[in-house]
Amino acid sequence: MLTQHLRIEIIMARKVQEVSIYKIAAEAGVSVPTVSRVINRKAGIAEATRNKVNTLLERYNFRPEYPAMRAVKIAVVYPWTDLSDYFRKAMKGVYDYTRQNDLTVNIVTAQPPRRESLLQMIRDQQCSGVIALLTEQYEKELAPLDDTDLPVMVIDSSGSGRKAGFIDNDSYSGSAAAAGHLIELGHRKIGYLTYEKPALNQFQRLKGALNTFEANHIAIDAAAVIRLSLAESSPVRGENGFNAMRQLLRQYPAVTAVMAGDDSMALGAMAAIHEAGLRIPEDISVIGFDNYAETAYWYPALTTVDHPLEKAGYMAAEAIHAGLRTPGEWEPLREILPTNLVIRKSTGEARVSS
Repeated sequence: MLTQHLRIEIIMARKVQEVSIYKIAAEAGVSVPTVSRVINRKAGIAEATRNKVNTLLERYNFRPEYPAMRAVKIAVVYPWTDLSDYFRKAMKGVYDYTRQNDLTVNIVTAQPPRRESLLQMIRDQQCSGVIALLTEQYEKELAPLDDTDLPVMVIDSSGSGRKAGFIDNDSYSGSAAAAGHLIELGHRKIGYLTYEKPALNQFQRLKGALNTFEANHIAIDAAAVIRLSLAESSPVRGENGFNAMRQLLRQYPAVTAVMAGDDSMALGAMAAIHEAGLRIPEDISVIGFDNYAETAYWYPALTTVDHPLEKAGYMAAEAIHAGLRTPGEWEPLREILPTNLVIRKSTGEARVSS
């Protein structure tokens, strides 16, 4: 009886792949090595040819043998060469999933100038899917990926590509909650640190805060919103917040609380406040955004908004894997994750003006 069951399973397995690679090549009008290169995601194949071969592979339900599938690589595209806290947190989630599922990860830096297009770089590294971060920096280069067989997931954006899936976060509500927290503590003289041309998520954070203040009839002084220009920004962790906070203290010394666009900027702001001989939160309360793990151990521990970036990385990798297992049938995941305020020691009641 056991032998019969085994025999049935073997016969069924053969039916799935009764069309040979030679038949696929002949019908596509290409060579067998070309079909092999498409199956193994290798570069050097025109996209039109690749799409023709993939269509036939899907039509005949042709699947490569398991050893070929073990080499599946996911490209994670990032616009900068410096590995920020943001990138490390996202990659933790990606790596957690790929390690559990025998996938590998290649990092593709979308930093100009480059000799190859983004698609060519991904093809050269034989990647089977793409996870893209901070896509405002290279939005136009994602468009050609819509016409390929590559499943694409975007993190922290909901407007990239017709076919791409996304895992975004509700930055607006998170920032609104942070602003509401300061209002409840009695703060009315509040500063905000951001960038002159922020990414969409950063813009939503600023908008959430300003709209909340306006809804509570709190006027924010123009001098209290510091927008660092690209020329002023630094890749050194914390330096942007340090410089922005120094500027805020000069322009608006009455400030009793400050919101920073991200935790790295909050770190620098705290250093500038300490340098000025002021106390946190007795003199100035500080709120960040992202909830990096180490913020719980800063002095004082940082009140911040939890941005579930690690979860987003995990979910994006999981969605890519699902697309690779069901070629031609993938329904891209599109989801917005909630954010939540994490209250710690860096915020307190507003000081009483003397």
